[in-house]
Amino acid sequence: MITIYSITGSLIVLFFLLASLNGFKKYVKSPVINAIAKQHRIFGMLATLAAFIHMGYSVSQGQLRPTGAITLLALLSTGLFGALYAIKKKPLMYKAHRVMGPEKFCFNYCSYNIEFKHLT
Repeated sequence: MITIYSITGSLIVLFFLLASLNGFKKYVKSPVINAIAKQHRIFGMLATLAAFIHMGYSVSQGQLRPTGAITLLALLSTGLFGALYAIKKKPLMYKAHRVMGPEKFCFNYCSYNIEFKHLT
């Protein structure tokens, strides 16, 4: 059965992947990729919004997992470092932003494997 939990989880992954296309735009010369990459901030914000809705639903159902909370923190820190770079133009913030993107993906993958491993 499809629930808000699965819909928001899927939206987090979708918006995060769309936002991460920004990192590929210098390697892939495609007008579609460039158009999506220009909107990577909006996709990142939508992923964060979906993550908060996902977390709220998890808390209301008593199913908040530590791996999900860590994934949310990684998503928030990715956005924070990106915003700080946009405002302050400090190279360290850009490097942190670039490192946290793949880290968030790894946290998300690990949380999926840890949470659903007992079902297989």
